[in-house]
Amino acid sequence: MLPWHICQHSVSRMPSSANMRDTGSIGNKTEAVVLAALVQASYRPLLPFGGGHPYDIALDLEGKLMRIQCKTGRLLKEGVVFFPTAIWCRNMSYRSYRGDIDSFGVYCPSTKEVYLVPIEDVPGRAAYLRVEPTKNGQAKGVRWAKDYVIWPEPRWTTDALRLASATRRLPARQIGAEAFLAQSA
Repeated sequence: MLPWHICQHSVSRMPSSANMRDTGSIGNKTEAVVLAALVQASYRPLLPFGGGHPYDIALDLEGKLMRIQCKTGRLLKEGVVFFPTAIWCRNMSYRSYRGDIDSFGVYCPSTKEVYLVPIEDVPGRAAYLRVEPTKNGQAKGVRWAKDYVIWPEPRWTTDALRLASATRRLPARQIGAEAFLAQSA
């Protein structure tokens, strides 16, 4: 596995032409939206100091850290949110985030939702979260976006949040967090 610093890509603050995407600004916005969603969902996020870390945000979960890499999801015409799960390296290869992070925090501007996706739930290079039913009606093996939504608040969590607020505990709906804590135990 290549060292992390070899796979870092330089982030341009300004696009070099009118046709290029400003990936630095897009990434900053995604990170800010994911951070706000985590706070809104009653998580306790921590931010690493400086650049060059393989993760953008960490969560303090009962004394254990969950490392999160933020990604911008794109809604494709097939009814799925696409996001990369590996980094493109300078030597023209992919490097997986496995071992460096625990989850992806994915913001999709088209759906206006934030998803918290454990790295164990996704393949090595890219992942798809389905937001619309498949054309052939397949349900088995489908990674549904609704199963990972942390913001806006899924309807099924409203009662859990009300109960958590009343008992001053974190919501039971911490998607990915419970599995992470169970794994770490």
